[in-house]
Amino acid sequence: MDLIFQSLSLLLFILFATSTYFLFNHKNYSNSKNLPPGSAGWPIIGETIEFLYETPENFINHRTKKYSSQVFMTNIFRRPTAIFSGPAGSKFISSNDQKLLKVWYPPSQRSLFQMNQPNPTPTPTPSPSQPSPATQPQPKTLTSASGFLRPEARYVAKFDSFTKSFLRSYLEAKQEVVEVYPFAKTFTLTLACNYFMGLEDSERAENLVGKFDDLAMGIHSMDLNFPGTIFHRASKAAAELRKELGIFIEEKRVKMSSNNGVVKEDLLSQLIAGNQSGRKFTPPEKIVETMLGLLTASYSSAATVITFMVKHIGERPDIYQKILSGIYSNLRYGQRGKEVMKK
Repeated sequence: MDLIFQSLSLLLFILFATSTYFLFNHKNYSNSKNLPPGSAGWPIIGETIEFLYETPENFINHRTKKYSSQVFMTNIFRRPTAIFSGPAGSKFISSNDQKLLKVWYPPSQRSLFQMNQPNPTPTPTPSPSQPSPATQPQPKTLTSASGFLRPEARYVAKFDSFTKSFLRSYLEAKQEVVEVYPFAKTFTLTLACNYFMGLEDSERAENLVGKFDDLAMGIHSMDLNFPGTIFHRASKAAAELRKELGIFIEEKRVKMSSNNGVVKEDLLSQLIAGNQSGRKFTPPEKIVETMLGLLTASYSSAATVITFMVKHIGERPDIYQKILSGIYSNLRYGQRGKEVMKK
């Protein structure tokens, strides 16, 4: 009996101490002199639940009206956050980039993409005639270093050819009605894998769709890494994707070595060629993270845009006809152009 009484007393004391701590440490941004108006919401979770279950538009509009301000404070994913809205807020952000503002990533994204990890130290020893990779000036991005996005590269024609081939093979294999969003996700990921890595095996790219779905969900979740959470599932997906990408990168390196270093135009080939020639060394771990980031960035958002385009164009036949007319007039191939578009 005494043990039960002591346990209950200890539990009540812990609850009282916790409540007192949050009562005196809970912030109300409306009373802060140097901060915009707003509320920190509930202890620990803040206003995360409202942000996730309301539409972003309603979440922002409600608080903009409540505080009579186009900038307000809140607490999302355990982080104090200032939200700007309206033309004035957009102008302030765009005109003060890298001045009063700097890029910040949520903890979940930093963890999933290992942004907190130090860059690996280059291991190969350069020849005496070549400067050390560590002493060479580092470009801003790997894409600019490789010249991958140079203006003279004609990727539009390749995209067009790939898209037609993919549509033909995908639609012929489907006898039932095609759902646009799953199709768009498969298409954008397959195109991105081909564009950035030179992966020509569409089936291999399609097998990664589920893992990228889990990863994308985890980016905008709370970084609670235990079984059953979205973030835990995203962490597992990220680890599996790194493994898959590492395997493909090694296959690519071996293939390029056996082909006397023949370099294709995809970014991965450019990075591997730079390592093999000693021109610019990029650690393998960095290549994997670069590919993972590029594929993630070019996957979900592009698929969403394509889906809504198909939806709205399908609901407006008049707009659809105007789009076709514009395409026909730009092709400048007369009847042949119309036949190509029909195919």
